Amino acid sequence: MYTVLKRYALSTTAATFVTGVLVLIMHYAIHADDVQIADPEPRPILSFLPEIEEPPLPVRPPIPPKPEPPQPPPVAKVPKFQPVATGGGIPGPTPPPTGRDVTPTPGAAEGDLLPIMTVPPEYPERMASRGTEGWVIVEFTVDELGRVVAPRVIESFPSRGFDKAALRAVLRYKYKPRVVNGSAVAVRGVRQRIVFHMSQA
Repeated sequence: MYTVLKRYALSTTAATFVTGVLVLIMHYAIHADDVQIADPEPRPILSFLPEIEEPPLPVRPPIPPKPEPPQPPPVAKVPKFQPVATGGGIPGPTPPPTGRDVTPTPGAAEGDLLPIMTVPPEYPERMASRGTEGWVIVEFTVDELGRVVAPRVIESFPSRGFDKAALRAVLRYKYKPRVVNGSAVAVRGVRQRIVFHMSQA
């Protein structure tokens, strides 16, 4: 009987002690919110990378608008022309009279000098674009082979407007040479008038 009471007393004492300890723990746990914890001091951030300042971005100038493509110059319409190696003139000064026939007719020339091939001149583009007409009197020599030698301009209208074209054309002429006593001879002072006339086609 004594042993039972002793055990009961010890159990009661132990339970009371544990209960008291738990009550104290709960008391401190409840009042733990009143404890103020100081904020930690900020510490400097250590950086092992060097700070590099980025250069400012370049400012691009505004792109100018594309210029309009230049308009091509108007192309002058060159009418077709008909060079005439006749005595017909055009408005302008009248050639002075000469001792030779300035405008030999096709198939006939001084003596038995006969043209075999005549080449129409090329109308100068500058004169054609202006609608200018004119004429040129060319003097030259026909050698023993019927070739035109040393042509030169005697007179022209307008001055120097058609000279080169007339000289280039005359140099391509071919003649049957003059024959004297059975031998071909050169004929000097042969003149040809070339008229530059524009005719609409």
